Amino acid sequence: MTKTWTLYCGKHKKTFETYLGVHKGDITDGKYTTSSKNPFLLDAIKNDLIEFKTITFGTKEEMYNYEYYFLSKYDAKNNHKFFNRSNGGGPGVDKTFKPDPDVEKRLSNLIENNVWEESNND
Repeated sequence: MTKTWTLYCGKHKKTFETYLGVHKGDITDGKYTTSSKNPFLLDAIKNDLIEFKTITFGTKEEMYNYEYYFLSKYDAKNNHKFFNRSNGGGPGVDKTFKPDPDVEKRLSNLIENNVWEESNND
């Protein structure tokens, strides 16, 4: 399978609120920001207050599994530190999915401590 999907994270530059998303393609091409309808996130993007990071690439299924794993881990839909309004999921998501340990460490550090560590694979 082709690894053309992206798991990405957006962090508010002042409040450090988090948004996790999945996108087909590369988010760094300047043509994509988010599919979210959250007005607070959209306003922050409009005012250049969100910094986006590519977390990892993979297949569509892998990226949606990663998204569900992390949104559920932090209960994003009920967590005031997240812009996400759901914990992801849906048809095909493997609720027993375990992420790559390096990805989990780096993304958890970004979410919890606002620190992004580059990987040797970046």
